Amino acid sequence: MSDRAKVKILPPIIPMTALAVGGGIHFLAPIEILNSNALQIVGISFVFISILIVAIAAKELSNAKTAFDVRKPSTSLVTSGIFRFSRNPTYLSMMLLCFGIALMANSASMLLTSIFAGSGLCLLVIRHEETYLENKFGEQYKSYQRAVRMWI
Repeated sequence: MSDRAKVKILPPIIPMTALAVGGGIHFLAPIEILNSNALQIVGISFVFISILIVAIAAKELSNAKTAFDVRKPSTSLVTSGIFRFSRNPTYLSMMLLCFGIALMANSASMLLTSIFAGSGLCLLVIRHEETYLENKFGEQYKSYQRAVRMWI
């Protein structure tokens, strides 16, 4: 048994695919979310927050000397910093990035496919990671699950 989560697809591929599909649909049949310039500001804000969250999460993982890459073993359970608020801040950041890009593009199809990306992350990545972490860290991880939400 290898010491890593049994994730079959790299997590960033899911939101990238969702945005590509949504962008393709938008190109063929554009449907705006709203006719408002405010979407640009909200979208840019989401992108900025997304980058901030992933940078903070990466720093926390680095400080704990554990892997950021899902294909590598987790050497410690990180429950401090941003991980006190979300068990999956990097995936939360991916979703915020998707929503931000969809809002900046004013694309209803990109927004809809971004929602599917969240489901894909849950089913194809988070479920496997959580099983791995439960098996590796046992009650310590289960206690963390009870205390901290999956997303926010």
